[in-house]
Amino acid sequence: MTTANRRRLALYTAALVVVAALSALALEARARAARDLIGTLQNGGELMVRVGLHDRAEEYARRILEMDADHVGARLLLGCCGQQTGRFDDAIREYEEALKRTEAPAQRQYLELVLADMHRLKKDYAGARARLERYRAWGNEGPDLFMVEGELHADLGEHAEAAACFRRAASADPPAEGASMALAREYFRLGDKPGSLAALEAVAAGTRRTHGVWYAIAELRRDLGDREGALEALRSALASEPGATRRRLETDREAWGALVCDLGTDPDQTGG
Repeated sequence: MTTANRRRLALYTAALVVVAALSALALEARARAARDLIGTLQNGGELMVRVGLHDRAEEYARRILEMDADHVGARLLLGCCGQQTGRFDDAIREYEEALKRTEAPAQRQYLELVLADMHRLKKDYAGARARLERYRAWGNEGPDLFMVEGELHADLGEHAEAAACFRRAASADPPAEGASMALAREYFRLGDKPGSLAALEAVAAGTRRTHGVWYAIAELRRDLGDREGALEALRSALASEPGATRRRLETDREAWGALVCDLGTDPDQTGG
């Protein structure tokens, strides 16, 4: 090979290396831009769900799936939209697709539990039980399981079993959110008004001091003959949300009778 040919070959080889490097940089830039766009769409979709714009959230999720058909976050977003809009079949389909695409144990366990609750909500109780057994097979016996299992028992009219589940969820450390409220509901269905009152008072001792909690406490104390306790709870309800409490007192005027007068004013005039 002549010297001139060797030089031409060297220049050609160098040019190929440069082109390959530039192509790699361009591909990396496009991939980075796609990842950035996916992240933006995912964050935007989650925000849309929080503000109730589910159509927009689904639009964002489908744009992500056009770029990455195996994106678990987008599947979860679609599942959440189906769940929150009552389209449980759609939610189950998307959550199952997410389950197929993730190997993370924590995420797989979470999805089994969510799927159990979706089957319960669509009244597929056999499907719900099967999912709960899969979740339990991971060795989980925590408050999240007790909450879903409790709601399943409640839907089936098994209120004693439901109450047992909610007691376990409420006694966990930390307790499951909503466990004491659910326990109060089940005690009430079982005719155990003192038990229901104790569970509601546990709620009031925590962070959910809403007028609805205080009003329910007032009703139970009234029914159990605790006049002063009922008035105290009504005052707490009025302090929490005066307008809503006044409306409920007006609706329930006959049940409250003269007791309302001891608040110091007519319910139509009480509060702000």
